[in-house]
Amino acid sequence: MRLKLLRSSSCAVLFATAAVAAAGSAAAQDTSFARDHNVGVRDRRFPGYDALGLRAGSFLLFPWAEAGVVWSDNIFATPVDEQSDTVLTLSAALRAQSQWSRHALNGFVEFNNLEYMDFSDESHAEWGVGVDGRLDLARGSNLAGGAQYHELVQPRSDASTPVDAIEPVTYNLTTFNGSASHEVGRFRLGADIGWSGYRYDAVQTLFEGLQSQSYRNEDVLYGGVRLDYAISPAVAIYGSVRGNDRSFEQQPNLTDDNPQNDVDRDSSGWDVGVGVDFDLTHAARGHVLIGYLEQDYQDPDATTTDGLAMDAWIEWFPTQMTTVTLSADQSINDTTVGDAAGTLTTALGIRVDHELRRNLILWGRANWAQDDYDGISRIDDRVDYGVGADLKFNRLVAARISFQHFDRTSSGGDPGFEYTEDRFGAVLVLHP
Repeated sequence: MRLKLLRSSSCAVLFATAAVAAAGSAAAQDTSFARDHNVGVRDRRFPGYDALGLRAGSFLLFPWAEAGVVWSDNIFATPVDEQSDTVLTLSAALRAQSQWSRHALNGFVEFNNLEYMDFSDESHAEWGVGVDGRLDLARGSNLAGGAQYHELVQPRSDASTPVDAIEPVTYNLTTFNGSASHEVGRFRLGADIGWSGYRYDAVQTLFEGLQSQSYRNEDVLYGGVRLDYAISPAVAIYGSVRGNDRSFEQQPNLTDDNPQNDVDRDSSGWDVGVGVDFDLTHAARGHVLIGYLEQDYQDPDATTTDGLAMDAWIEWFPTQMTTVTLSADQSINDTTVGDAAGTLTTALGIRVDHELRRNLILWGRANWAQDDYDGISRIDDRVDYGVGADLKFNRLVAARISFQHFDRTSSGGDPGFEYTEDRFGAVLVLHP
């Protein structure tokens, strides 16, 4: 589901941005926590094929644009009467990176437009802007932060999308985040805090006309602390404690015709875990965390959701030309489906990237996720897989082709809609 996936990924990306910035600063100071011994196929630099950027004072600018075509056999993600269409895509972005010896400041602006050839009402545009930076205070100590704003469109396959919506649901996402890191000897202490705000626009529906989506508007405040201990320059153990507070703009209204308004989805939660972070030369790098998580809802009919906290990401390098990436995650996410308050979501993934030539990467991936809904009898299983190839002609021009398959099944006393979808795509990329 877009709402859940976006929330999880946006928070992770924001924290990762700050963490990478901190790691980059620390690495330059001979830190015990550098994780750059191994380089994955997609992270490797390819002289003669990588964009050099445009110098603008003490910044490097990286503009790029891409045009492509995508064919889907089920653009509305419906279980019956599937409709196919061809979609023309046009995207552009500009990213700026400072080149200072200390501190860092980065920014971006991006735009994405999709034009449906047969079902023009599905055509839409998305855009976003953002900035992040790092302030180096002293050796091993820094502050980092960032802000982003996006105008987005929810995909038809999202379980929270009204099934009778005539047009796609649009919303905006605003995020702010900050972090601090301090390293002493073999110890590193870090803390982060962030806020995300979701605001949904009303949508035209087939049976109810213009339907408000304000019951989905939400503010999410999150933060945490983490303590690392470096057993060696290649391995560290760590413990973390995190918390969150989720507040919906619209409170329950039992007299409203919209059943989604009957549930008080405001909640607070926390998780605690221990893990290991590693970068073993010529073998693997990544992290594995295991712990406990819990989310308490204000609605008296909603049960406390808890379970195993899991966060794992491992890159394995069987050869210098091949990278195998494994991922596992279990988290509690919000939903506005029926009378459900949230879901316990478990996700597993694998991806293989192979460098067939210096300028040609072949890839394949497969993912499985399960959403166990709290408050209703429903379990969704989502499977997607795909294969593709990325080809770089030179520093200025690249191309991508791909095939992707998506499948969702639903079971229980209150099952949701099921669907399958196949997509074929080709993209031409320009990065002067």
